[in-house]
Amino acid sequence: MAVRRFVLFTPLVYLAFASCVDYPSSPRSPGLRAASVLDTIGAAVLVGAGDIGDCTKIWDSLTANLLDTIPGTVFAAGDNAYENGTPAEYANCYDPTWGRFKARTRPVPGNHDYNTPGAAGYFGYFGAAAGDPAKGYYSYDLGAWHIIALNSNIAMDVGSAQEQWLRADLAAHPTVCTLAYWHHPLFSSSTVAVQDAAQAAWRDLYDAGAELVINGHHHDYERFAPQTPTGVVDTAHGIREIVVGTGGGEGLFPFATTAPHSEVRNNETFGVLKLTLGLIGYEWKFIPIEGPQFSSFTDSGSGTCHGPPGILLPQTISFAHLQDRTFGDGPVSVSGTASSGLPLNYTVTSGANCTIAGDTVTITGPGSCSVTATQGGDSTYAAAAPVTQTFAIAKATPALAWSPPTTMVYGSPLSIAQLAATASGVNHTGLAGAFTHAPASDTILGPGTQTVSVGFLPTDTANYTGAGMSAQIAVLYNTVVGHTLLPPIDPRPDTIRVFQIGSIMPVKFQLFYPDGATRVTTATATIQSVLVAGPTDEVVVPASPKQPGGFRDDGQYIFNLSTESWKAGVHRIIVTLDDGSTMVATVNMRSR
Repeated sequence: MAVRRFVLFTPLVYLAFASCVDYPSSPRSPGLRAASVLDTIGAAVLVGAGDIGDCTKIWDSLTANLLDTIPGTVFAAGDNAYENGTPAEYANCYDPTWGRFKARTRPVPGNHDYNTPGAAGYFGYFGAAAGDPAKGYYSYDLGAWHIIALNSNIAMDVGSAQEQWLRADLAAHPTVCTLAYWHHPLFSSSTVAVQDAAQAAWRDLYDAGAELVINGHHHDYERFAPQTPTGVVDTAHGIREIVVGTGGGEGLFPFATTAPHSEVRNNETFGVLKLTLGLIGYEWKFIPIEGPQFSSFTDSGSGTCHGPPGILLPQTISFAHLQDRTFGDGPVSVSGTASSGLPLNYTVTSGANCTIAGDTVTITGPGSCSVTATQGGDSTYAAAAPVTQTFAIAKATPALAWSPPTTMVYGSPLSIAQLAATASGVNHTGLAGAFTHAPASDTILGPGTQTVSVGFLPTDTANYTGAGMSAQIAVLYNTVVGHTLLPPIDPRPDTIRVFQIGSIMPVKFQLFYPDGATRVTTATATIQSVLVAGPTDEVVVPASPKQPGGFRDDGQYIFNLSTESWKAGVHRIIVTLDDGSTMVATVNMRSR
């Protein structure tokens, strides 16, 4: 007959005897290296508790609610269906709560499960997930971890079939990180006795370098420091035991005398243990159920995986390629990581063109710089193979300070002062060397925009390359003397000369060198006529029947402009010189 599940709250009868929330006076620091690894590497989650399903309590429903929000593999650490692990109790007291996660659960049996002969209810409910019913122990891989599920309800002492299987399984799975769980703990502060026979499994696990043992049976939460199988603290190779008999079944038990090396204890709330298993480390977190009648106790931390005693784990260094640099660049920060999470040390080759302090490289000269990353290991990890990265350091290019003139009057020679430049190097120090100029000093630049350049060859060619730069100078004709249209055209803006359409209009001007007396006779120019009232320019040919060429020089520049096809009205005459400047005048054209 099916058993109807009670939802009535039952007081914590066991808490009437004793309750305890205890923390060590000097807690062991969490493993920061493991935490940093879990931040960057995908990890697997193993979550669960022991002592779970109970039709007379509601606490297993509350711990099941926690699992609803936590993905990953679920472990059930024994005594999974009270009182006797019968098929009916599994169907009615376990399945409605933790049974929701059956497809992702990897269980072990408890002593209450064996109240039913052969734990038939347990094996019948979980099927293949519980392993061979004749054994009840098995192993599997979860992420980077090897997980071992043992059966503490059958022989597990030295030489037993289970212990021999365990040694063989560990030898066949030499992973960096190993975890085992079974029902009865070896270490505990509970009033309930421990199972001394579990010491043989502890010895095998310790010799193989296992990290964690998870147990139930004692209805409380308790975490121990890493220990040897004989209960000696061993921070380098010890196994951390966590008792988590807080799945919600039956109630919570009182503590007795605190066991040596117990770091954290609590028997005031139910909850689950979440283990985040990374590549080389792990994090634990006890998550309590919610409710005013329960403690808000929680516990969390992290640790790193380790090898067996006397055997150091390997580690590798990741050290990325360094970009090439130039002499004079600022300090360079280098960054690498060790797979162990241990810090790296950096050195540079003796006599190299760089120095290093910590992880900061200072460049001292051109050539190359080789930086070597090392990790010497510790009690868990062997020294890593060094990794060297070399980057090229180019010579520095001198910085030139040069301010040639932006404009010059045509006919003025370039002076040495106008072409003078200085060079500076790293840290703005002055550099000696030779300057060259193109064109050279005393050169007279042609009219228009001209390019000048300076080159520098440093004396210190070991550290510096040559350098150069260029600039443009606008070379303009003298506008102080000349550079205006001459009669019969009047250049004054308030004066407009009148011409008859069809007449020849002489367009004249003169240009002078900077002395104001010597005429420039090599200029070229174009001429344009714009009808002021019209939308377009008049067409002006470069020659007319009366003047077969362009401007000619007869002591002055002259172009006889034909007006045969012009229209009546005001015209603007524009002469554009080869330096880009213009001369403008206005005329009034009348019909014949």
